[in-house]
Amino acid sequence: MATLPSLPSSTQKRDRTNENFSRATQRLMRRCNQLSDRYNADVYIVVRRNHRHYDYNSTNDPLFPTPLIDIVRKPIPGTYSYPLAIRRTPASFKQSRAITPLSPTSSPMTSQRDSEEDED
Repeated sequence: MATLPSLPSSTQKRDRTNENFSRATQRLMRRCNQLSDRYNADVYIVVRRNHRHYDYNSTNDPLFPTPLIDIVRKPIPGTYSYPLAIRRTPASFKQSRAITPLSPTSSPMTSQRDSEEDED
């Protein structure tokens, strides 16, 4: 099988990673702004890439965002108490799209038939 000739450097695609990141970050922050406006919610988000930080804060409140150290599990006398933060990680958004077929021994119909036989 013949190998394909390599493309000359003038026809190679340029790296658009920075542009794509910039657009994605802009869309994320626009979406955060919509969330804040529609639901009267305070939103704060930080994105860090290549030692640079990009942040969005929907309020000018100096006490927001609440430092993680102040978000406590149990009330501490004389301090504010907050419910636990709901933390999301990349694993929170992974969905398995693969559909695994049921084996004959684990199908719902088999287990239903087995339970009916046990009752007789």
